[in-house]
Amino acid sequence: MSSDTIPQPPKKSASALAFDILLWGGVIGLLVVSFRPAEIDKFPQLFTEAGRMREFATGFFAPFGNAELFMSMDWPTYIGKMWQTIQMALWGTALAIIVAIPLGLLGARNITPVW
Repeated sequence: MSSDTIPQPPKKSASALAFDILLWGGVIGLLVVSFRPAEIDKFPQLFTEAGRMREFATGFFAPFGNAELFMSMDWPTYIGKMWQTIQMALWGTALAIIVAIPLGLLGARNITPVW
């Protein structure tokens, strides 16, 4: 079989290309907008201040044991924090993809040399 018999891949239409650019532009825009609220710049503190994690975990479940405290909670703040959690999840997914693609390529038998 020669290379002359292999057909060329189909070209993307202008609307499909515009959709791809709009989609990826939106994802990149969301990452840029959520960089500061998700506090990505404070990532090293996860390892330097790990002793405060226990204090955080015990305070997390306190409102659910008392109905009066639960009803008096500041719900707009909690909704804002839920949005911040979604932004952090978006960043975590993006960083996982960035790490997974090169590692996947390195782990593929048909791409990497046998050492």
